[in-house]
Amino acid sequence: SPISRPYLAYISPISLGHAPPAQLTGAGRYGSCCVEMDIWEANRRATAFTPHSCNVTEATRCEGTACGDDAAGERFEGVCDKNGCDFQPYRLGDTSFYGAGAGFAIDTTQKVTVVTQFLTHDGTDDGDLVEIRRLYKQAGRLVANPAVEVVGGGRHDSITSGFCAATAALFDDGTNYLAKGGFASMDDAHSKGMVLVMSIWDDHAVNMHWLDSTYPHGSAEPGAARGPCPTSGGSPAQEWTIRAE
Repeated sequence: SPISRPYLAYISPISLGHAPPAQLTGAGRYGSCCVEMDIWEANRRATAFTPHSCNVTEATRCEGTACGDDAAGERFEGVCDKNGCDFQPYRLGDTSFYGAGAGFAIDTTQKVTVVTQFLTHDGTDDGDLVEIRRLYKQAGRLVANPAVEVVGGGRHDSITSGFCAATAALFDDGTNYLAKGGFASMDDAHSKGMVLVMSIWDDHAVNMHWLDSTYPHGSAEPGAARGPCPTSGGSPAQEWTIRAE
């Protein structure tokens, strides 16, 4: 089965904010939409953690515009924020934080423990979600997520409403996390219970360039540089050949 073949990027998403069906599961008239929390999307060159909000409160069948179909030019018209509010160090200008080798704050050639914290407004389990924070542990060290300067939005080292508003304005890429429900949407999904899914995957649409290369291709706009990988690489065919084991 093609589904059992090896893939490049290791991720742990909760639920699925991308409504239209993917390459491996076929394409059809309907999609399924719900809140997604990408706890860990990464390979050895780049990493991101990304909440995706929705203006629906449960897993919902979509059709047409509600699916936010890319091919129809309706990516940002659907019920979910397909881009999400991502914290991606390289994309935010810190190109030396995460990568393969001792010169990076997090060396992906070595074991690392990834910690994600969901913080509420009053510090209680029942409080309103207001922040998603990332920490790393490696070689006996606790490494904080990098603090990055978002032009016009101050310094940020975690995902907050302020961070999401600032990056959406800076990148101007259609991200509408706050408009689709923001942290209230995430909170509602958490309270109902979410399913942890772990997968190793590739990308038939843009070859994972949204994670570790330049995307959109050829762009020099803020946020387009997402990692050091060339735009000529990362296709599923290449990955299946190179990493056939």
